[in-house]
Amino acid sequence: MMQLVAGGLRRISSWSGALGSLARRAWAYAKYPGMAWPRAVIFDRGVRILVTDGARLSIGPDGFLGGGVAIVARFGTIDIGPRAFCGQGTIIAAQERISIGSDVLIAEYVTIRDQDHDVLRKGEEFRTAPIVIGDRVWIGAKATITRGVSIGDGAVIGANAVVTRDVPANSVAAGVPAKVIRLLDGER
Repeated sequence: MMQLVAGGLRRISSWSGALGSLARRAWAYAKYPGMAWPRAVIFDRGVRILVTDGARLSIGPDGFLGGGVAIVARFGTIDIGPRAFCGQGTIIAAQERISIGSDVLIAEYVTIRDQDHDVLRKGEEFRTAPIVIGDRVWIGAKATITRGVSIGDGAVIGANAVVTRDVPANSVAAGVPAKVIRLLDGER
């Protein structure tokens, strides 16, 4: 069994290790009351999680957060489904809502943000819109998912794609901006 520890991953082989893990969980729940994740989630080295201003974070069982993953929820909600894999250096930031389904594979250095700056107005104003990523979606390395996008079940997003529009289920999207380049036949 693997558990989160301050320096990274560690195998727990004794009751004292399990009790230490429970103490870390209790501390995390006290510090971040909007967070919920089961014991089976694996956190690699350098994972950063920030949940502030009434935000909420939920991570399903058997998930994996790779090294250097940053999850930031300020005011918003982030729901990550069971068995989701977030590769190294991924950034997920929500001010409104990001929903990631089950069995989703997110490669390295992907950015998922439900907000951006309103460049036509002066000041620190943000435009936000929820992001929904369905079940069994594959997102290639260095892809960017922008606000207001829905990605259907079983879709594949190519590496370096910038997704600015909805992607239908069981399709492949690639490019800048991402466009559907083909449909998938049945299950992968």
